[in-house]
Amino acid sequence: MTIDQLQTLEQPGRRKALGALSALGVSALGFSSLVPRLAMSNAVAANVGGEYRALVCVFLFGGNDSNNMIVPFTTAAYNNYATVRGAQSAGGLALPQASLLPIADRQAQANYALHPQMAGLQDLWNQGKMATLFNVGSLIKPANKSNYQTTGAAPPNLFSHEDQQRQFQGMRLNSLTAPSGWGGRIADRMGNAGGATPVALSIAGNNLFLTGDATSLVALPQTGSIAINGFSSSNTDQARLAAVKQLLGTGSDAVMVSTLGGLENRTIALTQTLNPILSGPSAAISAFGAQNTSIANQLKQITKLIEHRAELGGPTRQIFFVSHGGFDTHSNQIATQSRLLGELSAALTSFYNATALLGVTNNVTTFTLSDFTRTFKPANGGSDHAWGGHHLIVGGAVNGQSTYGTFPRQTLGGPDDVSTEGRWLPTTAIDQYGATLAKWMGLTPAELNGVFPNLANFGVKDLGFLAA
Repeated sequence: MTIDQLQTLEQPGRRKALGALSALGVSALGFSSLVPRLAMSNAVAANVGGEYRALVCVFLFGGNDSNNMIVPFTTAAYNNYATVRGAQSAGGLALPQASLLPIADRQAQANYALHPQMAGLQDLWNQGKMATLFNVGSLIKPANKSNYQTTGAAPPNLFSHEDQQRQFQGMRLNSLTAPSGWGGRIADRMGNAGGATPVALSIAGNNLFLTGDATSLVALPQTGSIAINGFSSSNTDQARLAAVKQLLGTGSDAVMVSTLGGLENRTIALTQTLNPILSGPSAAISAFGAQNTSIANQLKQITKLIEHRAELGGPTRQIFFVSHGGFDTHSNQIATQSRLLGELSAALTSFYNATALLGVTNNVTTFTLSDFTRTFKPANGGSDHAWGGHHLIVGGAVNGQSTYGTFPRQTLGGPDDVSTEGRWLPTTAIDQYGATLAKWMGLTPAELNGVFPNLANFGVKDLGFLAA
């Protein structure tokens, strides 16, 4: 039935209500963002214990070349890296060893190094507040080079941006469609842990990652406050808003109209709660200094929401999503990635420092995702789409200054290369990565299996990079 047909069946006053809803603009916060939430499961409630915890997902759109984000630093391994990646003067991608930032583990072994533009994250590593996870990818079950295509271990459409983004966020790896994301499915099990706001909050628009099976995300602007369509702060618009709110409160026997009215009333209420926080002052965002990049501005918004969580009803769990794009570096990779990784490092370091100012470093864990990494073999000053890649985890609860997972053998056509160009077969599944984060958020083993459809295929469910 169309809206016009529905309006024909309704009284004139109800037609006005529907028109008012349209004028008000439910899309200001996402129409589905206020779907009634599940009650928190008893199991999660027991694990939560009232302590605040938050996950912050940083998605690096385009496929970050993690081969240049984390580089082997021992002499033999670096020499192999430099030979295959080639000199920049000849269109290659090798970073000079002297420019790299060593990250020595707790045994003081500097086997790896960070990109030269990531000094802030090197400092967090040295403080024990950052860990690295090697060779993660969309993998349905453990596999090797000889059987990954025949045993159902590989998802469809490998090396495709859209499909790998969907699979990294949704983890329905047997299909090219996914109705929900794993961040949203974690939020499903959090119930009313979000206080006066939903658990799932995006500062990067609508996305699959935070879309749950039973709940949806709230999408907030990267800067400033939320504007409800057609209603400014002028006296005339505020009078109109008051009239609409009165109209929405008149009630209706029509299920759709009453539901829409309820949703819109909650949208208005949530807007009135969030706007003073998003537009108001914050002591903690001083940690960002003069940064005005997109990724920094998104993390500033999250900083405000964490700082003022008491005004949000004291949430015990929150899951945030931010994005950092531009990593599809088929050419000009050295300059592009230097800028992007520099912005990422500065923003993540400042965000950690902001949580320190708020006294919640142990309560907030930030982690990266990306479509895939890129080929180890360069091409025309860039690199092509690949598979398994490396990721970063930052926070006070991180068992840091340590590497996790298995670093690939960087040999073209070798046992870890499913091609001849350096496309690494993942040795850690995204399900294992996500389950480790979700366990820290309080999910039980049974709930983890419900959120992560491939987890049962892997022996190790907790990778160990987070404290209990």
